[in-house]
Amino acid sequence: LEARPARTQPSSSPDAPETRRRRQKKAMEDPLLPCDLDRMSVSIRDDDAGSRRFSWEDLLSPVLGTTVLLPFAVAFVGVITAANPNLAPHTPKLLSTVILSQAIGGFWFARFSQYCTCTNIDLLSAAYVAQLGVYLHRQALYMRNVSDGGAGGGDDALALLAQVLVGQAMFTIIVGLLLLLAARFNGVWYLRYLPYPVACGFVSGIGLIVLDGGFELGCNHTMKDLVGQYAQIPRETWLHTGATVLVGCFFLALKSVILNAMRLPVGLLAVTIVVHGGARFLGISEQTMTAHRMFLQGLQPESWVSGWQAVLDEFSSIDLGLFGSQGYLSLTVSYALLHLMVYPFYAIGMQDIDQPREKFDLRKEIKQLGGLNVCVGALLGVPSCHSYKVCIVMKAAGAKTRLWVVLLSLTFLALYFDTAIRPAIAVVPTCAFGGLVFSLGVDLITASLVESGQRVASEEWRAVMVTALMTYVDVLTGLIFGSLLTMGLFVVEYAGITGVVNQANFLEVRSLLKRPKEDRELLAKHGLQGVVFWCSGYIFFGTASGIVEEVEEYLDANPTTRYVVVDFEGVPAVDASGVHALTEFAARCGARKPRIRVCFCGLVRRLHLALKNVIDAKGIVDPPRLYSRRVEQALEWAEEEILRRARLVKPPFAHGMTLEAPLASPEGDPCTVDWLCKMVAQLAPAAAASEVEALATELLP
Repeated sequence: LEARPARTQPSSSPDAPETRRRRQKKAMEDPLLPCDLDRMSVSIRDDDAGSRRFSWEDLLSPVLGTTVLLPFAVAFVGVITAANPNLAPHTPKLLSTVILSQAIGGFWFARFSQYCTCTNIDLLSAAYVAQLGVYLHRQALYMRNVSDGGAGGGDDALALLAQVLVGQAMFTIIVGLLLLLAARFNGVWYLRYLPYPVACGFVSGIGLIVLDGGFELGCNHTMKDLVGQYAQIPRETWLHTGATVLVGCFFLALKSVILNAMRLPVGLLAVTIVVHGGARFLGISEQTMTAHRMFLQGLQPESWVSGWQAVLDEFSSIDLGLFGSQGYLSLTVSYALLHLMVYPFYAIGMQDIDQPREKFDLRKEIKQLGGLNVCVGALLGVPSCHSYKVCIVMKAAGAKTRLWVVLLSLTFLALYFDTAIRPAIAVVPTCAFGGLVFSLGVDLITASLVESGQRVASEEWRAVMVTALMTYVDVLTGLIFGSLLTMGLFVVEYAGITGVVNQANFLEVRSLLKRPKEDRELLAKHGLQGVVFWCSGYIFFGTASGIVEEVEEYLDANPTTRYVVVDFEGVPAVDASGVHALTEFAARCGARKPRIRVCFCGLVRRLHLALKNVIDAKGIVDPPRLYSRRVEQALEWAEEEILRRARLVKPPFAHGMTLEAPLASPEGDPCTVDWLCKMVAQLAPAAAASEVEALATELLP
């Protein structure tokens, strides 16, 4: 994740500017996805704009930026109120918190961010707040301490609003604290090890969640409701669903005409004109359209302090014990972790749009983003991240300085205090906002799920599908499944590059020690008695068992093998289960008939001590040889053992006799253990039977 140093000289390649233009065009066409892992090590490029001086185009941000961000703010609130009809009368209060978050975020980024951009709100946060409201409603926590008998629905709705605003603020603070911890301990670094199928699965799951929010905003039903309650859904709901899908397809079609984010306000304007013009042509009154929920409800003029006043008035009815319940914790933790994975990728992807003039520091950027969310959460705001859409639009318009960020923040601050803008938004049909959210969800799904089908194998693509569906059904379950899948893929892939990497018998490999011709001939004759296995990589429980199984399969297929050398020079470490498996293998080799000698070489100091301690603790009768040096030392030892057996040079027996010639039965057949036992018993009649058998086994060629 560390960015490479900035280049001091501009690129001499004539294709470099064209390459940057193609990259920026691609960023305009498709939003940055968290699965674009290759952008995590983007080098710093030269700034085409040269020195950033004031430009008159900077003054366009109050118009261009507002037309891009305000529809997202309204759609954000629309997703929440669609899932919680009790909150619909308080839409202006929820919208005020979003607008205030945009204003504070712009001022913060203008001062602390390394990019020349403003903040944006993510529809994933809207999905969280919507589910939080549903959870509160189902638990009926907002019904406590309702004044005057609690019969008034308005009081109940206001208590629910206060609880949601506090929960929203706490969630924003939690996201900010997680970002600060990730920056402090470099936690974002671990995201580079997130497998591509898992990352695509999370993004596709987010896309399904956003798509579900579009349906709920447009027709007041989720995809699960539309599929599970197909027969019970009235005709009017299906008309709203069709209108939402049609508008969403219109937004998707605008991508081929308008590349940047300006297609969003243009699309909203076009849909609004068509709906109002069609209603006037058909003679449908505005009251009729409002009665059929064709517009957002509750967008009446309200003071900017109304949200704060609601929290203060209903503070006594807020059940603080909710924030320790299992349902709240599972919902909050799962969405907070999902935000923690998504937000850093937005910061990384901004390098393709706005190249910093100095070396980019990702940890510094994540730290300032975490500080922003903590401050915004303290003001009842919503989580904020980097906005690449507005940055693209402003750069295309010719803006160069951070002045446009400040002007845009001042505009949102004015909208926060202004009460006239909210009723003006009510003229935009609900299907327009629902189609907007629908198109964003389809963008995420097609750019992750469809693209991944072309880049990965069919088995991995099925893993993407399962992760996406589980994330959509339950975010916490999806995160757990994705984590388990990550560990599984890591173990499988890592095990494939560790273990035995090569093997050879002593006819194929020799030590570098110079030996006489007679010894070389003996080694050539008995070379099949020794084998060397070279291992590589970190050896843990799975790979250790694989190594043992492979060696034992070789021993079963080659019964003449008497010496096994395992080289660990390419192994940095072995875990405790691996040490246990290796020592048990050595013990089994020593107990074989005939016995097989084992040697472990190339051991690092830590592994050498671990093997020695385990061997001593187990009391292995015939322990393996342990060498810290390279395989050369082990080869010399094994060759000496083979030569000793071939020459049959043994210490004197009790009667002072020695064996000087190769052993064979009187008939010339290869000697057996029984024949050797009889011969040794004649040479040493006072020896015990066990000693005779052990010596005969040792003398067997």
